[in-house]
Amino acid sequence: YFDILYLDTGAMYRACALACINEGVECTNESEVEKIAKKTDITVKYIDGTQRTFLNGKDVSEEIRTPKVSMSASAVAAHACIRNKMVELQRIIAKQNSCVLDGRDIGTNVLPDAKFKFFLTASPEVRAERRLEENKEKGYRHCQSYFACGTWYISAGKGRKYIKSSYAFRIFPNRTGSS
Repeated sequence: YFDILYLDTGAMYRACALACINEGVECTNESEVEKIAKKTDITVKYIDGTQRTFLNGKDVSEEIRTPKVSMSASAVAAHACIRNKMVELQRIIAKQNSCVLDGRDIGTNVLPDAKFKFFLTASPEVRAERRLEENKEKGYRHCQSYFACGTWYISAGKGRKYIKSSYAFRIFPNRTGSS
């Protein structure tokens, strides 16, 4: 209606993770990740109103949504060199288009002077359940859903187990098949 594009910034970090995976680079190795990032071209195009993410000219929009890439994206995003590169690219896209950006630090770091800012949140359980359902819809039956979170607690119910780890909660489908 308003011809405003939606930019999924997480897709850009996922593309960086995929580049590292494709090159056999451990995503926690910052110096190696930085080398990959310097020779990697990540572009975002809108085709029929949908964001498509390209890695070195190849559309990887579906490939970046696999559980392996999802898990690796967090490790890649932890590196300042990657965050700086992605912020620069996000600013360029926002300058060229009317768009809504989705991601961490958009209002404080990426576009601190944005005319409109909205912050939406959901409880950790809701976020984990959403991700688990997304993964099921994509056919990943036994994958885990995970997310970083500052609220630490353990909960169980609805055939799921929440497990506290050093940086994230993981939610696993019930292995008995009754989930």
